[in-house]
Amino acid sequence: MEKLFEASGRYIQKVSGKLHRMLLKTVRGSELTPAEAATLQFIAAADHPLCQRDIEKEYGMRPASATQMLQSMEAKGAIRRAVDPDDHRRKVIIISDEWAEQTKEMYKDMVLIEEQLVKGLTDEEISRFREIMIKMLNNLSE
Repeated sequence: MEKLFEASGRYIQKVSGKLHRMLLKTVRGSELTPAEAATLQFIAAADHPLCQRDIEKEYGMRPASATQMLQSMEAKGAIRRAVDPDDHRRKVIIISDEWAEQTKEMYKDMVLIEEQLVKGLTDEEISRFREIMIKMLNNLSE
């Protein structure tokens, strides 16, 4: 039982909890939840138009959960859906003009959080950590 105090999952939960609380501060004053803010940043950082399926895959969400979150973001005016010019059967998610500036400000806050998170770590340590986390995610997907 004592070994559980050193379990990887416990530390991941602790880091996750702290990150969640820090994200709450970045969205204070906006209508978005931390999950919605993170999704908005994911959309903003993408190098191609995203659709709902991309959101589902990134966050491991069920289609119904992604639909609910995106509908909430749409109702708040943060995003809109548009027909993909390359595939008229598909709808892409676009950040609304009204939220473009606020999205940039949230991005700055999230960059500061990331910098604080990896402070004192070498590029090699960060790279190795990401490799390990990907393996852990894959282990849980099996």
